[in-house]
Amino acid sequence: MATKAEKTADTNYALETLGKYLRAPAPADTVNDDGSRTHKGDRQTVYCIVGHVSKSGMSRDIRFYVVHNGELVSLTWAIATVLGYPIKSEGLRIGGAGMDMRFAVLDHLAHKLGGEFKSGNDFRIDSL
Repeated sequence: MATKAEKTADTNYALETLGKYLRAPAPADTVNDDGSRTHKGDRQTVYCIVGHVSKSGMSRDIRFYVVHNGELVSLTWAIATVLGYPIKSEGLRIGGAGMDMRFAVLDHLAHKLGGEFKSGNDFRIDSL
């Protein structure tokens, strides 16, 4: 079992990872380092894979990714660590039904991150 200090270190590392790869909606039109343009209100796309749904439909295992410098980067561990969701073989496990659970996780994450993130609407959600 991990000690409190180890859990704190893991959470800090996960927050650092998320800070590196996630960006809030653009506040104004900008030109990025690579010359591409970001328009006011542009949201980052977070790609999701629902790897497993329980027979009852009451839980799902979901993996989360972003594209960074042309590479697909997994954020599943970092999101699960920050939010306290268990990790299973097919992704982080979330229980519940009756709503888009991908959105529910990202909404929870936005509230946890705070700052420029306000809700799950700060992300564009897509499936792989």
